[in-house]
This record gives sequence, C-alpha cells and structure tokens, in this order.
Amino acid sequence: MHSWLLFIIALPLDQDAAWRRAPPPRGSSFAGSTTTFAFPPPNVTATIPDPNFPVASDVGFAGPTPTGDEAEALATAPAFPKVDTAYPLIQPDTSDHKITSFNVFHSWGNLAPWFSVTSSDFGLPGASPLIPEGCGINQVFLLHRHGARYPTGGSDPASFASKLHAAAAQGFSASGPLAFLNDWTYKLGAETLTPFGREQLYELGVGFRVNYGDLLKGFSDLPVFRTTSEARMVDSALQFAAGFFGVQEFTEDYHQLIEIEQEGFNTTLQPGNVCPNTGGAVGGFGGTQSSIWSGIYTKPIIERLSRFITGFNLTTSDIIGMQQACAYETNALGFSSFCDLFTEEEWKQFEYFNDLGFWYGDGPGNPTAAARGIGWVQELVSRLTQTRITDFDTAVNETIVSSPTLFPLNQPIYVDATHDNVLSVIVTALNFTSLRANGPLPTDHIPEDQKEQEDSHVDPGELIKSLLDMKGRLEKVWVNKEASTEGRVKKVQEILGDVPALETPDATDAKEEPEEPPKVEEKKEGGKSVADMDRRVGELEKLVGSASASLDEPLLPLLSRLNTQLTVLTQPRHLDNISRRLKLLLSDLERVSSSNQQHRRSGHHAEGAPVVAAPSVLQEQMMPILTRLVPNLPHIPHILTRLRTLSALHTSAAEFQNTLEGLEEDQKKVREALDDLTKAVESVESSLQDNAQLVRGNVSGLEERIESLMRRLEQVHAS
Repeated sequence: MHSWLLFIIALPLDQDAAWRRAPPPRGSSFAGSTTTFAFPPPNVTATIPDPNFPVASDVGFAGPTPTGDEAEALATAPAFPKVDTAYPLIQPDTSDHKITSFNVFHSWGNLAPWFSVTSSDFGLPGASPLIPEGCGINQVFLLHRHGARYPTGGSDPASFASKLHAAAAQGFSASGPLAFLNDWTYKLGAETLTPFGREQLYELGVGFRVNYGDLLKGFSDLPVFRTTSEARMVDSALQFAAGFFGVQEFTEDYHQLIEIEQEGFNTTLQPGNVCPNTGGAVGGFGGTQSSIWSGIYTKPIIERLSRFITGFNLTTSDIIGMQQACAYETNALGFSSFCDLFTEEEWKQFEYFNDLGFWYGDGPGNPTAAARGIGWVQELVSRLTQTRITDFDTAVNETIVSSPTLFPLNQPIYVDATHDNVLSVIVTALNFTSLRANGPLPTDHIPEDQKEQEDSHVDPGELIKSLLDMKGRLEKVWVNKEASTEGRVKKVQEILGDVPALETPDATDAKEEPEEPPKVEEKKEGGKSVADMDRRVGELEKLVGSASASLDEPLLPLLSRLNTQLTVLTQPRHLDNISRRLKLLLSDLERVSSSNQQHRRSGHHAEGAPVVAAPSVLQEQMMPILTRLVPNLPHIPHILTRLRTLSALHTSAAEFQNTLEGLEEDQKKVREALDDLTKAVESVESSLQDNAQLVRGNVSGLEERIESLMRRLEQVHAS
C-alpha cells in the first residue's frame, strides 16, 4: 500500500505580468448599459387611508407620550458635535495603498459626504461655535444644501457609460484593475436623492433640534421653512423636518414654503434662473478653467490605465467620469470599483479640479457670483433688522418677501434649503475674505499653499449664522458708563448704535426684567455688524477696562487661554501633583479634626503635646490652596473622562500585545511544523528515489523473464 502526500505551493506573482500573460476577457454586450428599478411593484398602489391599515391616531393605545424639555446643546455642552462618519458607505482605498491620514471621501469636493472642518479652514484658528459665558442664542439661521443625489443625465459618468456601451457593440476587452468593466452597468438615476442623501438630511434635522431646540419656545406661530420645487429639494426639506420635528408630527408642526425653481421665477435659493449673464462664457468659466487642469493631470493616468483595455480609447473626459463615478456610486450604492483605480496624489489632483470649477464658476473668480448671492444676503439683513425689503433689483421674490405669512420676520429659527453652488455664491456675496486668500487659482499646477481653498470646505453642506444675546456682558459696561468721561461714553454709543443706558446702577435694577431690545435701523451693514458683535464687545471691554466692574475678557482670547490651561492640566505630571495635593489636604483635615476632638474631650492640652492650630488659622492657610484649585474644578470631570479613555486604550493595547505574543507563538509552532513537513518531504523524496530504483530493477528482471519465456515458446513452437 502506498501513501501519497501532495503539496501545492503558490508563490506571489507580479500581477501586471500575470495580467499581461493571461488572455483578456471579452467585454459583455451589456457593459455600460443603464439599469433601473422602481418600487413599489407595477400596478400596486397604496390607498390612503386604507381601512385595513389604520393610522396610529385611529388605533390609539399610544402609551405615555409626555415629552421632556427642549435641548440647547450648543449653549450647554462643553464641546461642539462634529460630523465624522458616513455610515453605511464603505470608505474606499487608493491604488497605491499608502498608510496615511488621507481620506478619499474628503477629495470629492461637492460630492463628498458631509464632514466637519476646523475653524482654521475659515481663517479663524482658535475660534469656537460654543456660546460664550453670559450670552445666549436669540436666533439661528440655517442655510443647507440638498442631500447626496444621483448625477445629471448629461454628466461625465453617464457619458462614460454610453461610450462604453457603444464599444461593447463593437467588442472591447478589459483586464487587470479594469476587468470589472467587462460586465459593469450604469445603475445611477438622475438628480433625485439617494438613500444616503435622505439619511443625511434626517440626521441634520435631528442634530439641529438637539443644538437649537430651545429656541422653539420663542415661537408664537408655526415656523415657516423654505425650499425650492425640484424633487431633491422638496425631499431634502421634508427629511430635515422629519428629523427636526419627528416623523408623526412634522406635517402639523410647521409650514413648508416651496418656491418655484424655473426660469422666469425669482427665488434667492436658485438665483441663476433670473440672472441673464450666467449663460455662455461667463457661466461656463468654471468648466473652462478646470478643463485646462484636467488635461494636464489626467495624461499619466490615461497612459497607465490604457494598457488594461483594448477596443476603447480612454480620454480626459473618461477619467473625470470614472473619478466622479466613484463618488456617485459610493453615495448611491455604498461602494464603487472605480475608487481604487487612482492613487492618493491623483485624488488630490481631482480635488483641485473641483476647486477650480467652483472658484471660477460660483466663487470669487466669477464676475456674477456675488450678484447671484446678494439676494439671500438681503433677506438675511431683512430678518435680522425686522424690516421689509423695498428694492427688488436682485433675485428676491417681491411677492414672497412682502408677505408676513410667507416671509415672517420674527422667527427664532430660520431654515432654507438650497443647492451647493448657491451656497458658494452666497458665501462670495457675504465677502468671507479668508476663503479667497489663495486666489486667483492657477490652472497648470496646485499651489503649495492650497490647503484651505478646497470646495468641500469652501462650499459647506450647511451655513449656520447665530444671533447671540450679548446683553449680559454689555450690562456691565452700561452700569459703569457714568463713571467714564464724556468722550468715552460717546465712543460706547457709537459702537452700540445708540443703545439707551440703564436708569440706575443699583443692584435692584439689575435684577429687573430686561426691556425689549430696540429695533435697529436698516443698514447694508446689518448682517456684518451682528457677525462682528464679539469684536465690538471686546473693544467696549477694553475701552472701559479701568472701571471698577469686573468684566469678562473677549471671547477668542478667553477660549485660547482655557484651551492652553486644559492642555497643561491634562499632562500626567500635573494630574499626579493635583492628586497628591488633594490627598495631603484631606489627610491634614482628618488629622486636625481628630486632634480637635481629642482636645474637646480632654479639656486641656497635655504637657508637651503639640498645639493644634485654630480652625480660623487653618482656614487662612488653606484658602490660597483652595483658591488655586477652584478654577480647575470644572475641568476635573473632563480630565477624569479622558483618563478613563486613556485607561481603556492602555487596556486595549495590553490585550493587543497579548494577541501579538500569541500570534508569535503560533508562528513559531507553524515554523516548527513546516520544518517537520520539510523533513517528511525529504524522506518521501528519498523513499521515492529508492522505490524508483527498485521498480527499475523489477522491470529489468521482468523483461529478462519475459524474454526467456518467449525463447521457450519459440522452441516449443518449433518442435
């Protein structure tokens, strides 16, 4: 009986070489074709209301339904919530598989899933959206874009799919990284929201309620939110409302104003339809400038990928279409095979391609951008100053803004839904100079300082403007203004805009209910003055800093100082020092308490016993320590939270180390097993060689016996 042991050893090969040797598969006849699906099934309609499926209000038995109080996390939380996930999308990798902090999502420009950026991206390092102490939120204005959508019908991905399908009829073949094109189909719809896009707006509504829900207490009527008539705009507005108000309540808790988005109809949420200069060379200037750059950076990509496809000539438009298809397919389908065709550097080049398109199409580089965005800025000033617009030479709709019903001026919360390019022109009209610091952008290379001028940052998913009530801080100024010189008082009045002084500086007056703030006269600088409020308060505080009142320091230096102190406090040596001092203090208190009790029981000190300091003396000694500790007490919970996090990380690291040690032990055992197998293989080879020699000897003996037998047969036959 023979036993056989078969080993198959697979060695890694150069994939490019393997792909070159293997015959490329042929593209299918349906490659590049468009596939669609519609739900619900044909001939199925839902009857509303359906007696078989009554609504919740008819069923009843809802259980306890009282709600809690409204949230205002932006004013109460110690940190600002950030958007940092894109669930359920799969984050793609690059073709060069570099281990860096680079995120492909962030290179997609206006097609990127929403993510939070730092204040430095807007030229305000160290700034924070959190509300300063002593202030509150009076109003908030949210201008957001629609959610992730399918591409337009004439987009580059759609054109690429049509070209590929035409090549399939003639015959093409793709291999290597492009092999998926052999049976790839175009599954993207046209311009409506994707499921992920619906999720984005619902979560935006939920987050906005958590951050600003307390402002609902200031409404005396139902809120009016605005959007435009395109399907993705209406769906975005309704998804936001469902998240903000609740699925069962949102249709009854607010009014949704839908402005017509069509040529001939004025709306500041899509002003391009009424701007005659947005067409032609001016309107297409962004595409013209970005195409210069795409013709440069796509050349090596075309050369690299062309060797993996025959019967199809790759062009610059095809590469742009493939990179855009990566973004669109990921947003719509959760994953795309196009994404890992490109390196990290090539994705950065694509990002700059989008930068150029927005900069010269809808940003500071286009002569019509500010004119298109100024209408919404006029509406913002109208809402801030509570005055009606009287000049109608922009995209403002006179019928809408003249109606108190359609365009109320006293809402604590305003929500407008618009398009990504409209956000860009509004930011341009607001003259955010920090966002154009790097311009004009070159079209033949990426400048070294091109760090913040990325349209995924410049064209935000949302623009939030909050009107803060700074009265708590300003009252300190007004209480002491009588002690100031006449010139100083005039300077204060100039900065505040003639705000009336408090009648008396008495403490009783300070407790009275504050009067309603006077209406500010309508000025073109109305929005800007609100945005500069903190700077102006800082000037006031500096101006009257010699007064006897204790004034809060300006917001930005305060935040910077607190951040520095927190950084210092979180260092291990400081934490250990604080812990030791607290333990020592507690030990001293216990010792003093014990000594005092013994003193009271004995009635007198024993001879030679140490005299315990009087409580008042101890308190005086402890006060400097407590004074130094009190400012740091609010930070201790956050420090403990971070310490617990670090402890969990250390525990995970220890577990990971144990896992690595286990893996090393397993590898050692595997190596020993491989050594044993090698010896067994050598033994088998030796045995096979011996067997081969034995077989050859046996065959030789058999041949001799057969020859002898044949001779005997011949002899028998002859006789």
